[in-house]
Amino acid sequence: MIHSLLAFIKRRISAAWGGVVHIGGIDVVNYIDQGSDPPSFHAKINLLVIRLEQETQLQQAERFSYQDDEGRSFKSQPPLYLNAYVLVAAKPNPGDSNNYYNYEGALQNLSKVLALFQANPVFKAETDPDFPSELEQIIVELAPLTLTQQNEIWSSLKTAFLPSVCYKMKMLVFREQPVVGEGEIESLVLNPQSS
Repeated sequence: MIHSLLAFIKRRISAAWGGVVHIGGIDVVNYIDQGSDPPSFHAKINLLVIRLEQETQLQQAERFSYQDDEGRSFKSQPPLYLNAYVLVAAKPNPGDSNNYYNYEGALQNLSKVLALFQANPVFKAETDPDFPSELEQIIVELAPLTLTQQNEIWSSLKTAFLPSVCYKMKMLVFREQPVVGEGEIESLVLNPQSS
């Protein structure tokens, strides 16, 4: 489910660039590369989940009954509502005509992301044809980080600060899927092997 959220957000940000995936050999939007230490930021816009938290205001305390497609009822745990905090970092990439890092371009790219989520704070299946089927909706809110929080994040990543913004993406819903048996055991035959 979390991977579906990020893949959807990645597609939406890419759509802000007209669906372009690469510009000048550089990804428009991608996840940070955690295969290296420190992690590297290769794309113009880099995504990283920095925190997950349970939404407790909608929490149901009691178990409830779940009914499958065949009408069988199961006892199930209440749904788990999660909020994901996603860091969106803009990498200053080499400029088109000069061989220097374009900080102003990174700020422009970050501004495109801000404009996208300002204009579209809620995503639903009814309004987005490629919305993940396992999600109900995504509510995107700006989650400002304090200087201390920013320092802790960038220090843990062991890299220099990049222009970035954090978003709280609300209401990921995990539902317990019942384990359905194949049927009752009717007989058991033991066949000890002789030596």
